[in-house]
This record gives sequence, C-alpha cells and structure tokens, in this order.
Amino acid sequence: METENQTYEFPDIEGKKHAIECLMRVGLNLLQATQGAYLSADAAGKALRFDVVAIKDGMSNLLSILSRRLQGKVVPFGQGVTGRAAVEKRGLYASRLESVDMAQVQGDGVPNAVLAVPVVKNGATVGVLTAVCFDQEKTFNEAALANYTLLAEGIAGIV
Repeated sequence: METENQTYEFPDIEGKKHAIECLMRVGLNLLQATQGAYLSADAAGKALRFDVVAIKDGMSNLLSILSRRLQGKVVPFGQGVTGRAAVEKRGLYASRLESVDMAQVQGDGVPNAVLAVPVVKNGATVGVLTAVCFDQEKTFNEAALANYTLLAEGIAGIV
C-alpha cells in the first residue's frame, strides 16, 4: 500500500477478520463505545492500517457507512493516541475535553473519546485495537483500558 509516497507492507489477515470483529463487538458493548477498529502494523513498524472496523450493535446506517470509509486508511506510528500506543506498547486513552493529542483521521467522524491498546505478539507490536465514542459525555478510564487490554491479548492469539 502507498500513502504519501511511502510504501508499506501489511500482513494479510483476511481469514481472521470475522474472529477479530466478534471480539471487538464484545468489547464495544462492554465499554459502551460507538465504534472500534483493529489496525494492522506494517512489517517495518512505521504505520498502521485500518483492517477491521465495527460499530456497536444498534447504531445507525450512517455510522456504518462512515465506518467503512476508514477501511484501508493509514496512521503513522507515533501519530495521535493510536500511533503512540503502537510505539509505546501500552494502552492509552484521551478525550477532546481533556486532551489535544487526538489526531484527526480523515473519515473518522471526529470522535469525542479514543482508547487504543497495542496488540503485541512475541514482543513486537503487530497492531492496535481501538474504541471510540461520539457521545460528548462519554470518556474512557483505567477500568475500560484494562478490559480492552484483555481483548487485545485475545486478538494477539488470532493474528
């Protein structure tokens, strides 16, 4: 995949997407998050690509359409909450009310709160699991981070 004159080599997870999406939906419902994504890390550890995007059960068709627009988008390691979680190999969360560290991804619909947990396998970041909320009142906390980290560990066993 090429983005801004940069070529990345991403893994093929096609046969694993359904299992990843099922786990993500459990997490979204648990956290009362609106949308979640699994982003695969490229082989060189420089970028993440949106490979699986899911919305919480019962959300609107418009949100479903916006979610599909994220498929294939690339986030550089270190950019925003998601990119920093990949580099730092630790879960992070932020809200627009509390932080300016929320990088905009074109097509993301401007979420209010973001939670990002690295998916680490054999010491390497192979992806990042995210959850977002569009509700102005919703933020994430340490308990949400701990629960989503457990899901990320499960996804590490899949990818």
